[in-house]
Amino acid sequence: MDDVAVSEAGGSEGPPVELAGELVTASPDAIVVVDDLGAVLFASAAVQTLFGYRPEELVGWPMELLVPESLRGLHAAHRRRYAHHPSSRPMGAGLRLSGQRKDGTTFPIDVGLSPLSGGRVAAFVRDASAWTRVQRRLQATNQLTQAVLAGGSIEELMQAAAREARLLLDADGALVTDIDAEDPESGVVLAADAPDDTRLEKLIGTSFRTRGHRVPWQVGMRRPALFDRLDAAAGAGEPGAGAPGAGAPSRLPFLDLGQGPVATVALSQLRGRLQHLTVVRAAGRATFDGQDGTMLSEYAVAADVATRLGESRLELEKLSIVGEHGRIARDLHDTVIQRLFATGMSIQSVLPLLSGLPRERVSEAVAELDTTIAEIRTTIFGLQQASTDPDQLRSRVLAVAAEAASQLGFRPRVAFDGPVDTLADQQVADNLLKVLREALSNVARHAQASTADVVVAVTAATLTLTVSDDGVGPPTAPSAGNGLRNLAERAEALGGSLQLSRRTTGGTRLQWNASLQRA
Repeated sequence: MDDVAVSEAGGSEGPPVELAGELVTASPDAIVVVDDLGAVLFASAAVQTLFGYRPEELVGWPMELLVPESLRGLHAAHRRRYAHHPSSRPMGAGLRLSGQRKDGTTFPIDVGLSPLSGGRVAAFVRDASAWTRVQRRLQATNQLTQAVLAGGSIEELMQAAAREARLLLDADGALVTDIDAEDPESGVVLAADAPDDTRLEKLIGTSFRTRGHRVPWQVGMRRPALFDRLDAAAGAGEPGAGAPGAGAPSRLPFLDLGQGPVATVALSQLRGRLQHLTVVRAAGRATFDGQDGTMLSEYAVAADVATRLGESRLELEKLSIVGEHGRIARDLHDTVIQRLFATGMSIQSVLPLLSGLPRERVSEAVAELDTTIAEIRTTIFGLQQASTDPDQLRSRVLAVAAEAASQLGFRPRVAFDGPVDTLADQQVADNLLKVLREALSNVARHAQASTADVVVAVTAATLTLTVSDDGVGPPTAPSAGNGLRNLAERAEALGGSLQLSRRTTGGTRLQWNASLQRA
């Protein structure tokens, strides 16, 4: 490109080299150029903002200096493979990439690669923390919505809310407390979650007094309270607080988790009681910042909608009046689905502004919302066709899934698609239940999974059962057992088939189907 071309395109009076230098300096992305051996030849000024290194500090050092130590060997191998087939593309499409700052902390990044002459490669790196937060919140909300659709109790939904909040905020523990609206000074622990921490299980059901604490117990307090230490949240030592005759407030239940940072926010109001969500980190860990608080508040709003939906569903199970079923179905359609649809449209509106990996991830989030809407529509269909008859296929499938929970260590999520309860083929229904029981048993024995999803879909021609897990994946060698062979034979006898495959996100998917139009 000559000077004239540059002037016509951008109106610049300077030579191309100066213009290129201005572009590199102005770019918010960190630009790093490496040679064919991975040594840094050049780093832009934005590198210091992103990684904490002055650009001249990196020159001559391997690119892997900016990669978490545990991943440096793998990164070097990927870099060598890229050198054999260089192209302009996102790095690690579909993978979660991390960078390491000079102080040793890690953070999520997006990377674009462009080959240059002489075997050199330019990497364009940006901080993906904000997008990762959005993605994690959508995933947490989706997990909670799936728990609602699986038909869990309010206690189970609150337990799921605590678990997802802990993971979302990278916390070490989470609690949902339940306070009587008529006696707001009295509370009880409704749910608790921490990795491999039996202390929390013992807290469930314990009572405490709220008086004198700085935690915002009042309903509707969507602005989270953030504290550097739990004893600050407890307000220990405040005169006149606590039980009558005491000089300090009673012990808050989450003080048993240690004296680390805490964030708490109002969650919902169900059955005349107020629920609050609290997450804590171990002593010495980073305090919750404003972004954490915003994410916790947004998650609480979504969790409130989900738990209210769950409460409505549980109430529905106790109803036998068809008109009441129809009313709740309309509420789901007119309120919940419309909110999810509006959220999806809002997220989708930013797609034209994105490209590459960010665009792919936003598209994935929209697809997840579409799946959730489809699942709720299935629920609406079930409400319209609802029956308390325990012999219906829907009830029998839910019973099998509930039985498997003791083996699995968690409750499988269950969804239905199509007129499941109108299935007239009793032979197919009986075989479906046997296959489901065997499939969940295999997950419990072999998968090492933490979640499992069951979907039963019925069309005019076919019944399909899909059981997915997030475990170690299907066996690579032929199994010595007869379980899968029996499942395949059941499918073939009913004019169907069995497929076992590895999920792209990890784990196993078993799909079993049978014909409903046999001669």
